[in-house]
Amino acid sequence: MPVSVKIVTQKELRARVESNLGKHTVFSSFFGDMIRTRMNQSGWLNNALVQLVIMDARENISLIEDILEKGRESAGDALQGVRTEIRGNERGFDRAIYDVWAEVNAIYWLINNGFSNLQKIERSGRMKTPDFGAFRDGDVVVEVKNFRAPSELSSAVLTAIECQHLKYPSLYDPWKFQLVIDDRALKRFPTSATDDLAIKLFCDLLNNALMEGQRDTVFEYQTATNGAVGKIKIDCSWEPSDHFGILLRARSNVFARKVGVTRLPELMPLLGKTWDTVDKAYRQLTAGGCETSQQRIILLNWQKPSYVNMDDELQKQYGDFVSALSKTLEAVDENLSVHLM
Repeated sequence: MPVSVKIVTQKELRARVESNLGKHTVFSSFFGDMIRTRMNQSGWLNNALVQLVIMDARENISLIEDILEKGRESAGDALQGVRTEIRGNERGFDRAIYDVWAEVNAIYWLINNGFSNLQKIERSGRMKTPDFGAFRDGDVVVEVKNFRAPSELSSAVLTAIECQHLKYPSLYDPWKFQLVIDDRALKRFPTSATDDLAIKLFCDLLNNALMEGQRDTVFEYQTATNGAVGKIKIDCSWEPSDHFGILLRARSNVFARKVGVTRLPELMPLLGKTWDTVDKAYRQLTAGGCETSQQRIILLNWQKPSYVNMDDELQKQYGDFVSALSKTLEAVDENLSVHLM
């Protein structure tokens, strides 16, 4: 049965942003200017910070303010260094903001784990440098990496649906959505113009399906990676819920699981991404004149809500994997360690 839809205008959403920023002064002092700058550009509703403020997610914002307060008290220079690296008008800002948050979270982690003299390391031209310098029983360099979702494509799809929710709350509020994306799509990085157009078409299809009273839809598009043509398929279904939500799964995760059996297929996209990320971070830490005698730390910022099947068992298995990986790397390089924030 078709449903009526109330559209929230961009003017109303802008007013909501300003009103909600006024409620959260610590958050606004750090993020406010970049949010306002981003709002002067097209596609601003796709920005995660904007979405957070519009929804007035007080629990999340209060947590962020607590972290910012502690950072300001104990590592003000490092926090300001993170703040001044980004303005809000950069190309790719919507992706970069997750890296900003990861670095803020890293400052909090370092303070809580006994590190002092935190400094944001300035970039030198195109040379890749560590994110932070610190001190604990000697000089330390730190590289921070962020995982929001298993891939850039899945992250873009999540953000696009969240944007649709803000525009059409009456259409999306009653449902919890489940997305199933091809495994090969989870390995693609970064998104392409073809992906961006496909995501827009997928959202149009999803809106129409919701308005027509359907309970699922399938979207498929053709793409080319390294000259090889293939298809990406996105299945989406939704169930009644007392609040809006999105679950994301890889296609190999759909099948029933045996209790007590290590669910390796569900972890594989994340494990592969973790290894690639740690390898990249290690090369950054060992480049640019870093002394081999320095302690080197890789911090992984893992936004668990985006990994929807990560129940307690899987979270423990992933934590065990990172611990084992760190021990393996320490056996090769005693000055290197990897930690999950």
